[in-house]
Amino acid sequence: MSVLRYLGLARLDLGMQEVAGKAVSSFAYRLIGTLAQFAFIVLITRLFGPAGLGSYALAQSVVIVASTVGRWGIDQAALKYVAIQANGGEPVGVKRIVSQAVLLVTGFSLAVTLLIWLAAPWLGNNFFHSPDFVSLLRIMALSIVPFSLLNLLAEAIRGLRRIGPYTLLQGVAVPVLSILFLLACLYGSGPSLKSAAGAYVVSCGLAMLIGFLLWRLYLGGYRQKARISGADTGIGPRQLLATANQMAWVTMIAVAMGYVETIFLGMFRSDVEVGLFSAALRFSLLPNFVIIAFNSILAPKIASLYHAGEFGSVRFLARRTVKLMLLVTAPIFALYFFLPHYLLGLFGSQFGEAAAVLTILSLGQLLIIAAGPVEILLMMTGHEKLMRRNQIVAAGCGLFFGGLLIYRFGAVGAAWSQVIRSLVVNALSIWDVRREIYSRANLADC
Repeated sequence: MSVLRYLGLARLDLGMQEVAGKAVSSFAYRLIGTLAQFAFIVLITRLFGPAGLGSYALAQSVVIVASTVGRWGIDQAALKYVAIQANGGEPVGVKRIVSQAVLLVTGFSLAVTLLIWLAAPWLGNNFFHSPDFVSLLRIMALSIVPFSLLNLLAEAIRGLRRIGPYTLLQGVAVPVLSILFLLACLYGSGPSLKSAAGAYVVSCGLAMLIGFLLWRLYLGGYRQKARISGADTGIGPRQLLATANQMAWVTMIAVAMGYVETIFLGMFRSDVEVGLFSAALRFSLLPNFVIIAFNSILAPKIASLYHAGEFGSVRFLARRTVKLMLLVTAPIFALYFFLPHYLLGLFGSQFGEAAAVLTILSLGQLLIIAAGPVEILLMMTGHEKLMRRNQIVAAGCGLFFGGLLIYRFGAVGAAWSQVIRSLVVNALSIWDVRREIYSRANLADC
C-alpha cells in the first residue's frame, strides 16, 4: 500500500497528490538550502567563536526584519494575484502585477536601507553593546534591496507553480553562494566578520539577478501555454497596496517575532549568550525545510481552490498535509529530544551549554507542525485581518514574556518565550480556520 493511500490522500487527485508529488523535489532543494545555511553558521562559529556568531546574528536579525518592512507585504499580495491570474490564463495581468510590485518594493526597500544605515550608530550605542555591530549592520544593510526583490521574484515564480525554481531562489541560492564567497574571502584576505557580512551581501545581489533571469524565462514559457487574451486585470498599484497593507502587518510581525529573542538577548546579555542561543535556534529550525516545502506548494493551490469555491478540498488538503509533515519530521525531533548535547557539539565544545535551549525550541517547532498550515489558510483565503490580529496578540505575549524571561533567565528564557508565542498564535489561528474556512466545507458537505 502506497504512502498516499495509507494516509487517505488518493481521494484528492489534483490536490494532495500534486502537493505530495511536488513536495519531493521541494524537499530536496529545501534540504540543500537548510544544510547550506547550517554549514555557513558552523563556519562562522568555527572561525569567530560564540561571540562572533552573536554579533553576526544580531546584525542579520535587524537586516532581515528591515527587509520585511521594505517588502510591506507586496510579495505576498503579488503571490496571491499571480496565482489567481495564472489559473485564469491571463499572462498580461501576471506581468503587470509583478512589474508594479518590483517598482514598489524597490522604492520602499531603498528608504529602509537609508534609515538603517543612518540609525546604525544610534542602535549600537543605545541598545547593543557589541564592538562589531555598527560596522556589520552597515555592510549588511546593503543586502536589503536585493534580498527584498529576490523574495518578491521568488513569490511571483511560485504563483506560476514553478516550485523548484522558487525553492532554489528563496532557500538555496543565498546560503550556498554565501559559503562560496566567504571561502573566497578567507583565501584572499583572511577571516573577519566584515568579510562574512560582505559575502552575504554579494550573495543576495547575485541571487536577485538569477531571480530576474528565471522570472523572464518562466513568464515567457507561461505566455506560450496560456490563452493570449490581452486582457488587463485592472489590478493597479492601489489595489496591490490595499491587499499588501492587510498582509504586511501579518508578515512583519511574524518575521519580527522570529528574531525578537535574539534582539532582546543582544540588549540584555552578552554576545556569547546570543551566539549560544543562535546555534540552538539554527538546529531547531532544521525541520522548517519540511514546513516551507509544503507551504510553498500549498499557498497557490489553496488560493485557487478557495477562489473556485472548493472548500472541502481545502480542508482535506490541509489536514492530510499535517500527517505528512509529522511523519517526515518525527526522526529529526527524536534526535533533538534525546541527543541535544551531541548535536550542539558540532559547533564546538562550548555549545553543549545550550542543550536545554535546543530541547525547548524543538518542542515549539513540533507544536507549529502539529497545528498545520493555518497561516497559509488564513492569508490565502481573504482572512488576513484575522491572522494580523492573532499575530498582534502573540507579539504582545512575546514582548512581555520575552523581556521578562530573557532578562531573568537568558537563553533558556528566550526559548520559553518563543514557545509561548507559538502556542498563542497557533491556538488562535486554529480557532479561526475552523470557524471561517472549515465551517464552509461542512455546509458544502451537507
